[in-house]
Amino acid sequence: MLRTVMLWASLALWLAIAATALIVVLAVGLAAYFAFGWLGVGAVAVFVLIVFFGKDPPTEQTGPRRKGKGLNLNDDPNPWYMQSQYRFGSGNSAAHNRWHK
Repeated sequence: MLRTVMLWASLALWLAIAATALIVVLAVGLAAYFAFGWLGVGAVAVFVLIVFFGKDPPTEQTGPRRKGKGLNLNDDPNPWYMQSQYRFGSGNSAAHNRWHK
């Protein structure tokens, strides 16, 4: 039952998104037609095609990384959040007290 309700809700949401997108596209196309004629409609169409089907920007860095410059924040072998284990003993007091009488 819940799966059917979720399916219908998802379908209704996608239909609402598609209807809104259609209204926006028609409004922009109409404004372009009244402002610049069919040349404006063509320019808007080309822009929309470039946005939808253009090349995606890279998600990772493509160039080589430079090393050795700038501030290195990961150079401490004993950071502050690991120092308490050295300050307060090993945690096993019987074994610790056997070595430090």
